[in-house]
Amino acid sequence: MSDMITENDFDFTLPTSYWLSAANAVQGNFNDTIRLNTPSFRSDLENNYVLILFTFTVIVLFGTVLNVLEIYFIVKNKLYREATNTYFLNLAVADIIKCNVTLPFSVMSLLFQNWILGEFLCYFLPMLQVGFIEYIDIILHK
Repeated sequence: MSDMITENDFDFTLPTSYWLSAANAVQGNFNDTIRLNTPSFRSDLENNYVLILFTFTVIVLFGTVLNVLEIYFIVKNKLYREATNTYFLNLAVADIIKCNVTLPFSVMSLLFQNWILGEFLCYFLPMLQVGFIEYIDIILHK
């Protein structure tokens, strides 16, 4: 009637594939199915590459064109003299930069399984994605 667990209740043997993987890793023979220094596409998105690229292209084009039209309208009608419209001008410039600078890197990080753009962009890209609005706000309100 004892509910104690003993060593005999466990199977401590590992499958042969685990031992072979460990032996290859110790010898330096790693599985090279995904090389981290070359781009490798994500296999779960292989049927949707064209759709994703098309969607991001449409977002970049519409984002750029519509924000340029907004800037043109604000500057042409001299609406930038009001604080609210200056803020809209700020957002339009930031969105243009964001559409043309950060979205291509974002789609690249979505489609590729590994990061191939270097350590600098690995840390700098998130700051780019957030920081443009604040930076342009400082420039426009001097």
